[in-house]
Amino acid sequence: MKRKILLIDPNFQYRVIKWMMALSLAPICVFFSAHYYYFWKLKRLGEDLGLGSDHVYFRFIDSQGNELFVIFVVCAILTALIVGAFALFFSHKVAGPIYRLRTYFKEMPEANLSFREGDFFNDLPQVINESLDKVKSGNKG
Repeated sequence: MKRKILLIDPNFQYRVIKWMMALSLAPICVFFSAHYYYFWKLKRLGEDLGLGSDHVYFRFIDSQGNELFVIFVVCAILTALIVGAFALFFSHKVAGPIYRLRTYFKEMPEANLSFREGDFFNDLPQVINESLDKVKSGNKG
């Protein structure tokens, strides 16, 4: 069984993962802000109705707010994990062909360039192989 290395180009892949995580933070922040605003508004409603701070309404609002906050935190963590895993997988599909291309040109073997099935840029090996064949045969046209 072949071992799969997911971090082929850590510098590139970590940047992709960081960007994806930062992008996922935006809607998470919106949800937390909406949560805070919504429960702040409910508390204001209770105050406007003249309910005392120890009224059951405020205890209920606090308990519901805390419960929803925990749900949001769990969802935020799951989202971060899922986005991080997707970013790692996606960046692997991009970094793999680029890594293969770099090593191919460093070694310049007689065999044709090929990428793994499922990688991005699968049209590149054919174009590069045809171009190298032209250069080898002396036909630049």
